[in-house]
Amino acid sequence: MKMSYALKVLAIGRKNMVKISKKDFYQLLDSTETINIIGNILENYQVVVSAYEHLEDSIHKVALNELLYGFGGYETAIKRRVSLNSAIIAYLAAARYFLDSTNRLIQSEFISVSIETFKNQTSSLYDTNKEYKFIEALRNYVLHKQLPIDKLQFHNFIEDRKDFSNSDIVKTLSMYVKKDKLKKDKKFKKDALTEMPEEIDILFCIRSHMAGIWSLYDYLDKSVKNQSDKARSIIKKHIDSFKEIEDPLGLYAIEENSDGEVHRKIPLLLDWDDARINLNKNLGSLKRLPKLYISGKIKKEQ
Repeated sequence: MKMSYALKVLAIGRKNMVKISKKDFYQLLDSTETINIIGNILENYQVVVSAYEHLEDSIHKVALNELLYGFGGYETAIKRRVSLNSAIIAYLAAARYFLDSTNRLIQSEFISVSIETFKNQTSSLYDTNKEYKFIEALRNYVLHKQLPIDKLQFHNFIEDRKDFSNSDIVKTLSMYVKKDKLKKDKKFKKDALTEMPEEIDILFCIRSHMAGIWSLYDYLDKSVKNQSDKARSIIKKHIDSFKEIEDPLGLYAIEENSDGEVHRKIPLLLDWDDARINLNKNLGSLKRLPKLYISGKIKKEQ
């Protein structure tokens, strides 16, 4: 059956249309799929960032609770461990989801990034960043065997030891997993423990891991930019052509038969991709995340 192709607003009372070629229709189909997949990659990355943010928030909340109310007994200790373990597990699961979903998305015919190249990037990160490597091994252990935290420790630092009475006191919280425990597990990857201390700071390792996830996303974002720009320009060209007739709100590219039955339709809009671009601009670099931390310290005037 012979098909025809056109641009049309699918709404009651809207009859205007612009004829397009079969080639135009399939270009629009490919372009729409492309920017949708690129948007999915960003959204999946933001899930990891959100999980990491929740973990940092949980740590600050527990530290503040200790500062305000003190130890509070064993029930309080259990609640704190549950809160922090939950946040760690959520981060580990989100990070795994990002890696798995990215492998799937970039194998689509609509994305130009080579899956082999991306896997090489991931392997290089694994081989050169010992904290990233450790967290990858810890995730498998945690999701299949046991909760990560072996020890919670609050630290109080006197900043000015020469003027003890007037010095600020810094309170921090560390979460540790014990190396000996992991060594005893037959399935734990022992090479991930080679350069690790006897008590491994989980948060520091996760910060390094999060920086690694960012580097992978940054690589993908830069790799698909030209493809994204090309897809946007194709969609925008057809939206602009319809603007000469009427408002393109609700515009579709349609494929229909000689009886006027619509077989396929492609929504033509760039609003979601505009949102992706704006969100991307505000993500920021996490390259130095392992060396950064948030402090409630008041900055004194010199």
